[in-house]
Amino acid sequence: MRANWDRCLEGSEQKLFEQLAAAPLAKTVSLPVPRQREHRAKPSDPGRPALPARTAKVQVRFKEVTLSAPHAPQTRNQPPLKLWAVCLVEKYPPKGAAAVRWLLLSSIPVTSVKQALKCVRWHCRRWRIEERLSLGEAMITIAKLGGYLNRKCDGPPGFESLWRGYARFHDLVLITKLRNAAEAKRR
Repeated sequence: MRANWDRCLEGSEQKLFEQLAAAPLAKTVSLPVPRQREHRAKPSDPGRPALPARTAKVQVRFKEVTLSAPHAPQTRNQPPLKLWAVCLVEKYPPKGAAAVRWLLLSSIPVTSVKQALKCVRWHCRRWRIEERLSLGEAMITIAKLGGYLNRKCDGPPGFESLWRGYARFHDLVLITKLRNAAEAKRR
């Protein structure tokens, strides 16, 4: 999960972003950044021009952290949360491009550079998923497995076609797993 807020840490005066910035540099790696579509300006947002795909040189830092519960009445009594943080910072972005600045939080232990880079790869996969498939498109794809026709005159898919589509998708996943297991045994 990507951290958007600078959280308080248990037993420390420093906050999350400051502590990760002070963590030792683990490695500098090249990170492919996909092209970014143009965002048109709105009255509340200046927008952004389209940017081509590029490779960013980022510094990787990681550290185990313990987040304090927020001080809101409903969360005040929650116990602290132990997580592992991976920080990526691009020091010299190209002109016109925003620097890559990510702080990823994981419940999976990150104790080596290899594990930190695996966490980064998982996060990078979301670009391909977001680029290819929106939630609405995914819902229609699943509904089509359940018999939804998606004609111009049809309304949105209903619960029945979604349920049947999900059941069929689940069956396809099971069949694929069984086939892969059978092929692995033959080797």
